[in-house]
Amino acid sequence: MDYLSDLRQFRNVCQKPWREIDMHDIDQFVDQQRSGNLKPATIRRRVAALKTFFDFMAEESGDLSWRNPVRFKHHAGAEKRVPRDLHDDDIERVWQQIASARDRAWFG
Repeated sequence: MDYLSDLRQFRNVCQKPWREIDMHDIDQFVDQQRSGNLKPATIRRRVAALKTFFDFMAEESGDLSWRNPVRFKHHAGAEKRVPRDLHDDDIERVWQQIASARDRAWFG
């Protein structure tokens, strides 16, 4: 169900005929999604849905020269998650589990 919703989200932004959609249209969609403060995982899922859809359209049309306008690494990979710091109590619990002096030196 999310797949269909993702395609509808794209159609709300870009109403060109499917064969005329290019990489710049996908760029605009991704930029619009990011400006809406959506989670990166949601944007990646939507980009993946579009990529799969365009692959399907090319195969169904019989025209395998029809280029997919989605470049997954470009469109979905631009924003990476930043690691979060551990809370002090989590660090203390981990520290309590480290028994050897050698391992404590690694974390100390």
